[in-house]
Amino acid sequence: MSEPLPPPVARPSWFRRVTFHSLLAGLCPIIPVPFLDDRVLAGVRRKMVRDLAAERGVTLAPAQVEVLAGTEGERRGCLGTVAWLAFSVTLRLFGKILRKLLILFAVKESVDTASRVFHEGYLLHLTFEWAPGWDGVDGREALDLGRTLALRSAMETTVEGVDPRPLEQALRRVFRGSRKVLRKGARVLTRAGRSRAEGHAESSGRGGPIPEAEERRLLGGVLDRLTAELWMQQGYLQALEERFRQELTRTRDSQPEPPVLPES
Repeated sequence: MSEPLPPPVARPSWFRRVTFHSLLAGLCPIIPVPFLDDRVLAGVRRKMVRDLAAERGVTLAPAQVEVLAGTEGERRGCLGTVAWLAFSVTLRLFGKILRKLLILFAVKESVDTASRVFHEGYLLHLTFEWAPGWDGVDGREALDLGRTLALRSAMETTVEGVDPRPLEQALRRVFRGSRKVLRKGARVLTRAGRSRAEGHAESSGRGGPIPEAEERRLLGGVLDRLTAELWMQQGYLQALEERFRQELTRTRDSQPEPPVLPES
């Protein structure tokens, strides 16, 4: 018989952190530079994984961060960097015009992106919340790469199997009412992304070039509203958690060496 999983745990501090990263992710489609938006989004996702893991005392290798963030294979080599620099010089000529137009059409993509990252962040928190029960004493040593791959697969299956419209409606309300502020936030991410592309390496300990303090000051009011809106969706979030529990149990029961889930 499958072992029961721990009861739902509400932690507004971690919830706000997940919401913040999903908000940053929602800014990425507003970045008016092709390819840079995807690179910044990948950085946001990796930063969220590291932050949530650190909060629960879970140690992750770089490869595990990539797996859990869903960003494997998105890093660019030397040749790609040279091509990027040449391409970005041309695109800067059009950046100001595109930025003003893009915000009018990017709300849907921003909402979709923010929704996906929020769902993944919510499930990541649950994953790390349950980690101390893996293999008995020390969950930090129990999360190997094989288990990480299984967890990522369970997350993706869970997210793909839910109807996200309740959360997307809340995201859409906040995004549509905050276009000016979101556009400013996208500019900050654009500058940071360009800085890294031009040679500033990402710090694995600090999560890369995301200007978190500046973004928090700029987006504080939007973040407050979005956190309140999403926190009201408790029925949906509980259903999401239960679906994740079921998927983890199915994964454990169907694999030779599945994730070990904690007892109540």
